[in-house]
Amino acid sequence: MNRETTPATYLRELVAISWSHRGELTAAVIWAIAVVIATLGIRSQLALPRLLLVLLPAIVAVLLLETGAAAWRLHRRQEVSLATRQSLLDLNAADRAELEHRLRSRYQRRASNRLISAEDLSEEELTVKEEKMKVLLAMSLVLVVAQGANAQARNESDLEIAIRASMREVVQVSKDMVLIDESSKKLAISNQAQADTTEMVNKQARKLEYEDAPAINKRIDEIQERARQLLASGCAADTTTDPDLARRCNAANDEMAKERDAIKADQESLAKKAAWIGEMRNAVTNTTLKNAAQQKKNNADYNDLSAKKLALFQDVITRSLSIVERRAAAIKTCAALENPENTHCCLSVVNDGKPASACDMGIEALYNQFKNGGVFPNP
Repeated sequence: MNRETTPATYLRELVAISWSHRGELTAAVIWAIAVVIATLGIRSQLALPRLLLVLLPAIVAVLLLETGAAAWRLHRRQEVSLATRQSLLDLNAADRAELEHRLRSRYQRRASNRLISAEDLSEEELTVKEEKMKVLLAMSLVLVVAQGANAQARNESDLEIAIRASMREVVQVSKDMVLIDESSKKLAISNQAQADTTEMVNKQARKLEYEDAPAINKRIDEIQERARQLLASGCAADTTTDPDLARRCNAANDEMAKERDAIKADQESLAKKAAWIGEMRNAVTNTTLKNAAQQKKNNADYNDLSAKKLALFQDVITRSLSIVERRAAAIKTCAALENPENTHCCLSVVNDGKPASACDMGIEALYNQFKNGGVFPNP
C-alpha cells in the first residue's frame, strides 16, 4: 500500500539525503565560520555578539544552499527511478537479466570507490553487503515485474471489455439487418399487390373503353333512329290525345322514354366506374412511389449496417489476436480447417496481421470459426 506523500515526508527525505552527505555539509559550515572569523579578525572585531550576528546569516545561507543541493539530488534520484521503472516495464526476461547484471556491476564499482574501500572490510562484511544489494535488486525487479503484470492484466481486462462490447454490437447489427429484410419482404408483397391491382384496373378500363361505352353509344344511335322513324310516321315526341295516333304512337313513345332513362342510368354508372378507375390508379401510383422510397432507404441502411458489421468483425478479430492466449487458440482453430487454402489464409491473419476480409472463406465465416473455437471471450 502506498504511503501518503506530505510536505513532512518530503522534508524527511531531504534531511536523509543531506545526512548521507553530512561530510560535505560539515565542511561547508566550517568553511563559512572560518571565513567569517578570519574576516572579523583582520578587522579586529571579534566581539562575541558581533561574531554571532555575522555567523548566523552565513550559516543560514550555507544551510539553504545545502537544502537546494539535497532537493536537486532527490529530484534526480526520483527521475532516475522512474526512468528505470519504465525501462524495466518495456523489457522481456532476457533483457531484464542483462540489466540485472549491469546494475550489479555498477553497484560493485560504486562500492569499490567509497571512502571505506573493500580492503578495509572483512570478507564476511563484503559478502553480507553483496547479498543485501542482490536482495534489493531482486525486490526491485520483482516489484517492477509485478506492476507490469498488473498493468498488463488491467489492459487485457479493458481489451476484453471492448471485445465483448463489439460482439454485442455485432448481434444488434444482425438484428437490425433482419428487420430491414422483413421490411423489404413486406414491400415486395405490397408491390405485387399494386401490380395485381393495376392489372385489374386496366382490365376494367379496357372493358369500359372497348365494350361498355360503345354499347351505350350504339343504343343511343338506335333510339335516335327510332325517334326519326316515329316522327316520320306522324308520331310526335309528346303524348297525343288523338285516338288513332294514341293507339299507334303513345306506346312507342313510352318505350323510348324508358330506354332513354336506362341509357342515362348506364352512362352515370360508366362515369362512376371511370372515376373509380382514376382513383385506383392514383392510389397505386402513390403506394408504389412510397414503397420505392422506403426500399431505397432500406437498401442504404442495409449497406451501412453491412459495412459496420464487417468492420466489427475485423475489430473483434484484431483485438482478440493481440492477447497471447487467444492467439494460441486461433492457431488451433486455423489448423482445424479442412481446406488448406483457408488454413493458410487463417494463419496469415493470426501471424502476419493479414485482413480477414482478404480470405476466400469470407470474414464472417472466419469470425464464426474463431467464435466457435473459443478465440473470443464470452459476450
